[in-house]
Amino acid sequence: MKIIGHEKEKELIRRFLDKNYESYSFLFEGKSSIGKKLIALQTAKAFLCEKNEAFGCNECKSCKLVLDIISNIYENKENPAHPDLKIVFPENNKEIKINQIREIIEFFKVKSVNGKVVIIDEAEKMNIEASNALLKTLEEPPENSMIILVSSNPSKLLPTILSRVKRVKFKPLKKEEIIEILKQKGFDEEKAKKLAVLSEGSLEIPVAVLDNELIY
Repeated sequence: MKIIGHEKEKELIRRFLDKNYESYSFLFEGKSSIGKKLIALQTAKAFLCEKNEAFGCNECKSCKLVLDIISNIYENKENPAHPDLKIVFPENNKEIKINQIREIIEFFKVKSVNGKVVIIDEAEKMNIEASNALLKTLEEPPENSMIILVSSNPSKLLPTILSRVKRVKFKPLKKEEIIEILKQKGFDEEKAKKLAVLSEGSLEIPVAVLDNELIY
């Protein structure tokens, strides 16, 4: 599954991974529904690759598991489990609570040959207790670990958290990229072009339009 767009951002991430740091802490920020979470998964795939290839070999057991997760996100299916990858979402789409951060801390305590990755989606929804608990982990990250915060509203994150992550700012998608993504999702070119006109650089509006059956 090819992840379309954000070539400059992907190259920046690749250069950071080439440095072979003991731990990484990223913030992927930008408009909602532009592919930040998918690129976070692609980054996790590279970090956990058993062959240590740039952005993953796509052949080892770890890479195949992450590819299944990426594919399932495109198809809105339930994700398979990966022993070294944890994805955190707001509970009931409202907030991320301290118990979820405690689960992350326990997750990092289990050692792994290839490392451990945590992706926190909609990170701006962490409540203050969760934010403070995560801050302690960011201050002293476990060895061979990666934490990726994904946010469309980074101004709501604590300044102390922002100061401890490498911020990668994603630009809105181009219209032709949105057309290509929609075609990848199974739409014909005519409908993809109509939806792309409404896009404003993200998939949020096209998806909402489809959900409300405004285009047939």
